[in-house]
Amino acid sequence: DSPWSPSVSSLCRAAEKFVPNRFMKRNRNRILKKLQERGHGDFCFAVDDTANPKYGSSVFGSAKFRSSAGPFFGQKVLVLVIVDLKTRQALPISYAFLTGKKDPSHVPGHYRALDLIEEALHEGFPPLPVAADSWFDSKEFIQEIKKIGCVFVGELKGNRLARPNINKGTPRQKLVKWFEKIKRIRLSQTKYQKRQEKRGKAFSGKTLFINELALPLNVIAVYNRLNGKIPFAFYATTDSSMTGSKLWRYSRARWAIEVLFRDLK
Repeated sequence: DSPWSPSVSSLCRAAEKFVPNRFMKRNRNRILKKLQERGHGDFCFAVDDTANPKYGSSVFGSAKFRSSAGPFFGQKVLVLVIVDLKTRQALPISYAFLTGKKDPSHVPGHYRALDLIEEALHEGFPPLPVAADSWFDSKEFIQEIKKIGCVFVGELKGNRLARPNINKGTPRQKLVKWFEKIKRIRLSQTKYQKRQEKRGKAFSGKTLFINELALPLNVIAVYNRLNGKIPFAFYATTDSSMTGSKLWRYSRARWAIEVLFRDLK
């Protein structure tokens, strides 16, 4: 190392004052130009977080977190991207380091995600649909997404309870129960579909209310085959007119952010 290079501790102190979204400003300007040229009909937002394990309590943003792979110590980075639905390419717009629950300035990840989306809208991005995984299916997040003028298109946890109307006297059931006797529709094949799945996936749809949410959600249950017994995932949108195949398209486009994380790592 060079004798004049900064130490790790000095870099961490500098990182505390660093505004990450300022670094992305040039990239956002280029993306906005592309949207103006092509129109925004084939794009959507996608938001997700990724684990960045680190060692040492002095590392900026490090804390104890949980991920799909289990607990870890390090950084959890929240990223907002815009996804090209035609190419399934994710273009980063902004990011933020999440804080641990024991941090005095802790802000839940759902609210940080809303901050990033609102900042993007303020800078001139259109109110695109927001695709997210089941970690973002809280009623607060869904309500706020609709409030700022965007459409929520995300995955729901399979253990969610739902009812077909807002009447509190109506019994709630797990999502899978509401789709047991509903006719299924085969989804059209795509160029990304694996060869062994040529029979094609299928879905059934229903309007449901979840988690005391006063907003009706257009929910689809997706099966690996037309005669499948149990759906492998549930997806929902606040757009009551959206077709099941279009909702599935947005939901699969969200995978582009996972591919981005993999490539960057």
